[in-house]
Amino acid sequence: MKTLMVHVAKEQMSQLIAETHQGDTVVLTDGKRRLTLEAAVREGGALDLEVDSPELAAELLKVAKGPFTP
Repeated sequence: MKTLMVHVAKEQMSQLIAETHQGDTVVLTDGKRRLTLEAAVREGGALDLEVDSPELAAELLKVAKGPFTP
């Protein structure tokens, strides 16, 4: 796990994203608050119906059927 101040992480965001996709955890802090970055992609796809909530599925459907859908 790597912890960085936000102003430092801003300069390295592409590298930090690459590190999280390799399995590393990155924590960003502004001195008061903390934000943890972790890869969200699972084996077999990003959405796991056994784990993800029906509310999430409903929100995804709203986006898929939204006004900007071709």
